[in-house]
Parts: sequence; structure tokens; C-alpha cells
Amino acid sequence: MKTPFLKRTQSGFTLIELLVVMVLLGLMSLALFGGLRFGARAWETAQSRSVDLSEIEMVQSLLRRQVAEAAQPEFTFDNSGPPAFRGNENILSLMTRYPNHRRVGGINFFRLKVIDRGDEGLALRLQWRLYNADGSEHRDGEGRETRILLRGLETARFSYFGRRLEDRESAWHETWSKDDPLPELIRLSAAFPEDDPRYWPELIVAPMAPIAGR
Repeated sequence: MKTPFLKRTQSGFTLIELLVVMVLLGLMSLALFGGLRFGARAWETAQSRSVDLSEIEMVQSLLRRQVAEAAQPEFTFDNSGPPAFRGNENILSLMTRYPNHRRVGGINFFRLKVIDRGDEGLALRLQWRLYNADGSEHRDGEGRETRILLRGLETARFSYFGRRLEDRESAWHETWSKDDPLPELIRLSAAFPEDDPRYWPELIVAPMAPIAGR
């Protein structure tokens, strides 16, 4: 005599039971796939933010190094070259050491400019021009280079702290004349659109190593 359990075992699974198992397997696969997609997106986001942070850090490091070694205003190659320092909200021009990564000695004219690229937003453009030790410009355009340091900015402006010739005490200013002494501090404030994950920490640099007479 066979028991009901043995009868059920020998008859196998019913169609309903197979459907239930398939649905459960499908749900498990969906959950696993969703977890993998979430993990991949999280990894991509972390990688993207890491690249963005590295970009910001490199730009700020370059600006700190070059602006900190700005020349005194009187250093203008016997008034035959560009002014050693001047600026407004959109442009900062100064004489400074040539970027160290080029392994070339000398002095260069260094200009940062905030430019409007239309639908792409604002950009921070760097231009520099290398000079010889005697103050003459390199021939055939050698040493002249242009780079876009940052793109997609919503706002960007320079400001200058110090006492100008007509001032009684130090204060922040939107412009700085070539005839004024070197400012005590130079600030670059910038911001990205709300939907842009990048963040620009306010950059403030004190010119510390004038190169006049070196």
C-alpha cells in the first residue's frame, strides 16, 4: 500500500508549482541585476567625482604656484614689455616664473581670463608667453601657449586685497592698476551650475616671491 506522500513524489511537480518557482527565480534575478546596476552606477559616479576633484586640485595648485611668485609692478623689462601686474574681475595679468613642469628657466607673462562660451557657460583660459633672460620675447612664437583650465562655470571673478596708491587702508577691490604696488591677496571666486557635481573652493593667494632683480 502506497502512502499519499509517495504518490505525490512519484507524480512530480504541478504546473502551478513550476510557475511559482520560475516567478521566484525571475524576481531573484531582477533583484540581483538591479543590485549590480546600482553598484556599477555608484562606481561610475565615484570615478567621475574623483576625476573632477583631481581637475580642480590641479588647477588650484597651478594657480597658487604661479600667482604666489608674481613680480613686483616695476619689473616691466625697461617698460618695453607688458605690465608686470594688473587685473579686473575677468582678467588677471602678471609676470611670474615659467611653469616648473616645462623644465625651462626664465620668466613668462601669465594671463588668466574668464571667457563666455555661450551655451557651454564660462571658461577659465590660461595664456602664457615665455621671455628670455634679457627681457626679449622668444622668436617664432616659441613659449606662447593657450590652455582652457576649467569649463562649464556659472560664475567666476577675480578680486584683489591691498592698499592702492589712492587708498588710506587695505580693502578688497574689483580692479588693480599696473601702477599700484602688488596686492596683498588675490582671490578667484567661482561656482558651477546646480546640476554640476563639481565644487570650486574659494582660492586666495598671497604673492610672496617677487622675481624682480633675480
